[in-house]
Amino acid sequence: MEKKELYPKQDNPVFSFKEIAEQIGVTEEEVIELAKREGLIDEHGMPTQKAIDEGLLTIEYERL
Repeated sequence: MEKKELYPKQDNPVFSFKEIAEQIGVTEEEVIELAKREGLIDEHGMPTQKAIDEGLLTIEYERL
């Protein structure tokens, strides 16, 4: 799997928790737990208002 730059040269780069975990060498579960502890996602895995207001997380849907 080709690694993406963590800070690509685009206005709004989008990375999944899995991609971030692979880039920094931890598990996806560890990234999710950190996001929960920092108040970025709720218990259902949805971005909190804080994360959205600060532009840290967005909701992205895949088209089937």
